[in-house]
Amino acid sequence: MTSQKVITRQRIFAREYLRDFNATRAAVAAGYSKKNAWRTANYLLRKPEVKAMIDEFMDEKYMSVDETIGRLGNIARADMGDYVDIVDGEVVVKDWDEIVKEGKSSVVKKLENTRHGAKIELYDASKALEWIGKFHALFTDVSVKVEKQLKDALDLLEENLDKETFERVLEVLATGANSRVKVIEPDQSIEKLKPRTLAREVKRGLGIKGGE
Repeated sequence: MTSQKVITRQRIFAREYLRDFNATRAAVAAGYSKKNAWRTANYLLRKPEVKAMIDEFMDEKYMSVDETIGRLGNIARADMGDYVDIVDGEVVVKDWDEIVKEGKSSVVKKLENTRHGAKIELYDASKALEWIGKFHALFTDVSVKVEKQLKDALDLLEENLDKETFERVLEVLATGANSRVKVIEPDQSIEKLKPRTLAREVKRGLGIKGGE
């Protein structure tokens, strides 16, 4: 039976993960070892009960993925020409009721009256593009690429190993109990390994045979 302490820590991880979708940071914030945080994060994200917690918190407080990406897309595509006109050389905000009616008000960050007239500010399109790019993994540093490589490798192992053996792999990776798994430490060299090669290296490091 899972202890309440473990469940509490998993729930903290799930909430932290939804802050920025950085699983390694979330594991550290939940109190797991910083040294093995990236392993623990991969392990936790595969546990059905943790997935359920993430889904629960997502439904509670956050938009769906489609809705979020849709809103970011609206911000990225927003055109200031839809909100202002140039009249006699002066910038004039268009009729607000029309902007609302057309469903374009959600990308407006600020609208205020100043002594020089109305001032309108839209949400940052470049930041929205950055987040969309991250969602589609268009902009990734080495550490993110390594996590992706490990995830793909674990997917291959899950497909080809029996459940008991695969659970053993996850447990060892999460706890760092076997020093031979240093072969999959997140360093520059792993970035060049294909998922199938990495999966084979994981099995070799753990002394697992078969499951090709």
